[in-house]
Amino acid sequence: MEEQSPYIENKDVQDNTTMNVLIAFIVFVVLYLLYLLFSAKQISSTQQAAPQQVAPINKYKGCFADCANGARDLPNLINGGAGMTKSECEAAARAAGSKYYGVQWREGHGNADRGQCWTGNSFGSQGARSNCSKSGDQGYPGHAIGGSCSNAVYEL
Repeated sequence: MEEQSPYIENKDVQDNTTMNVLIAFIVFVVLYLLYLLFSAKQISSTQQAAPQQVAPINKYKGCFADCANGARDLPNLINGGAGMTKSECEAAARAAGSKYYGVQWREGHGNADRGQCWTGNSFGSQGARSNCSKSGDQGYPGHAIGGSCSNAVYEL
């Protein structure tokens, strides 16, 4: 009987081990290339569409009359009439679930950016006015604020 060499069996095991390592390496390379491909697409899409800053200044609708015959165009007075900035009024209107807000009656002498905050879901029932003026609310210069019995109206 012919004796088989133990080296042949070890060589087969060695060949299988080498083949398994080679297959594992190829799988790793393919997965790594897929990772690079998808991460490159993700990076390029974020570079193409850079996030735009969303300023808290919403759509200015115009200057509208208020207080005709004791009625209010925007019916909800926020904070009891204490002076609020446009940004504060916007936040209060958003929290109240209102569609529109208006800043009216600028306070003077150091509080020129503060006024009454009125909110509601419709506006313009008393017509347009022309006595709104520009202000400089907390880094957002040039927004309008209403004069006496007029709202500078914004849409959320």
